[in-house]
Amino acid sequence: MSGTAADVGADSLVAIGMVRRPVGLKGECYAEAFGATLESLSPPAALRGGTDPGSTRGLVLRTLRKTPRGPVCGFEGIDDVDAAGMLRGWYLFCGRDLLPPLSKGRHYHFELEGLTVAGAESGRVIGTVIAVRSYPTVDALEVRKGDGSTILISMTGETVKAVDAARGTVTVAESAIEEIS
Repeated sequence: MSGTAADVGADSLVAIGMVRRPVGLKGECYAEAFGATLESLSPPAALRGGTDPGSTRGLVLRTLRKTPRGPVCGFEGIDDVDAAGMLRGWYLFCGRDLLPPLSKGRHYHFELEGLTVAGAESGRVIGTVIAVRSYPTVDALEVRKGDGSTILISMTGETVKAVDAARGTVTVAESAIEEIS
């Protein structure tokens, strides 16, 4: 079995998805994938599941299939709709070592959290990435500005100009963001 999430400390866990609802009668569940993380795994994979990283239990991802409505997961020991329903709302976590490296220029969502967002035109600091949100049409950076308010910045090629993880920055086109001022 790949991975060692059962032995990883809570501070080393990465949220890779959330269980949404049961599918069918055999214990499978729809899941919301956070970026490319969940769908990059190859079952069987050792995961952790729960409402937060500090209170999880071990789960083994038995099956994973892509559907138009999102990934469908099957877990060892979860064999009926009632057992699957008990997982609804749980986050799925894994150790960072379980995730394969991405191609150059691509980043897992968790790698962007904490980076400083700066404007491409002015160079001024806009804020800090506090989360990456996945929407049906686009992923978006949730950025906390200096005044404590938050804005969403779509992660399109026109908006996000560069990500430099080594320097801890995301450069964005200020002209593409309405809520900047």
